Amino acid sequence: MATNNESKPNIIIVIIVAILFLIATFFNCWMLWYELYLKNNTQVVHSYFVDDGAYTDDGRYFMEVQVFKNCLEVKINHYIEASLPQKNEDGEYDDKLVIATGVQFYDANVAERCCETHPFVDDTYYYKLQNCVFYSHPDGLETAFKSGGVSFENENKWIWDIGGTLCEIQEKGKVQYDSFLWMPQYEKYDVSRLIFDHASAFKSFRKGVTVAPINLSPYFNILMQGQDGKFTKEVVDQNILTEFTHVNVKITVNDVNLISAQQSMFKSYLGNPNYEKDGQSSETYWKDETIYDVTSDDFKYDKAEGGYTISLKNSFLTFIKEFSNVVLNVEINLDDFDGINVLGFSKNPFESLPIEKIKLTSSQQRSFTVFEDYEIETQNVTVVKGGDA
Repeated sequence: MATNNESKPNIIIVIIVAILFLIATFFNCWMLWYELYLKNNTQVVHSYFVDDGAYTDDGRYFMEVQVFKNCLEVKINHYIEASLPQKNEDGEYDDKLVIATGVQFYDANVAERCCETHPFVDDTYYYKLQNCVFYSHPDGLETAFKSGGVSFENENKWIWDIGGTLCEIQEKGKVQYDSFLWMPQYEKYDVSRLIFDHASAFKSFRKGVTVAPINLSPYFNILMQGQDGKFTKEVVDQNILTEFTHVNVKITVNDVNLISAQQSMFKSYLGNPNYEKDGQSSETYWKDETIYDVTSDDFKYDKAEGGYTISLKNSFLTFIKEFSNVVLNVEINLDDFDGINVLGFSKNPFESLPIEKIKLTSSQQRSFTVFEDYEIETQNVTVVKGGDA
């Protein structure tokens, strides 16, 4: 018969086993909870924001779009190689060589839906661009040339930068969305799909130039460059990661037909750099100028006696000077300056920028001082020249 002293070690062992069992049960329950609930519901959000190129001398954007009544153009700018340019003594970098690949459409039907089938294996649905010409445009050439082997059709990654750090912008490619029996069904997310999805949206932008951040997460992955020069993604549990890729896209909308190759981003039309529509003069039917809408938000306050005068913000002037032949369309609602006594324009408020028209409105009758001669359309606003009635 066992004594009490003999049974104590057995009790200790039982207690230890019970504790280990409880710990194991706890972790098993947590893993079960994670797999059933947390795995698909916990979100770790990471965002990339692709802006204009840090190593371009003219502030080019990764993606540019130009719209005419009879033509749609889409262009991607990207660096030729994956190393940083020379750093000068003043700390500034030289510009990198850029090549643009793009496409010019002549019909509203920009793509056809196709399916690549591997019998008893899988199906992949994709969009093939049509009614178009592909172009390549390296730095240093005045005119793009019709693309041979390099086009959106066979490119899937491009080198650009995010805040000066080089990155690789890569198409997502095949993404499974369904299955039929044992066969997976894929959708291909690439630039062709992007253009098909956004062609109508691009055409809906207002006349003139707009630089708009567009969520292109469904189409692109971003791989950042490490110190070893390789482009890699961060090591993160993909089950709990949501990535957003926002790209600033420069969109220029014209409310006329393209009738001259010089109007094109590629300086070519139908692959012809000398194109001019028969019997029509580009001087008569087209003015090579960009109309940009200016609102109250684009002005800064300058202190004056009895209140403030307004002039264009320095940041706006820096931005607008990126564009050639720009003309301003100024529409100001004085009610937007709620609580601020705005007396009128400062002297030379637009610097040397040409003005197409100025419109001033207010819900109540008020006066507004100007120092230069402008043609101004008003509503409930009396324009006062040089401070004298």
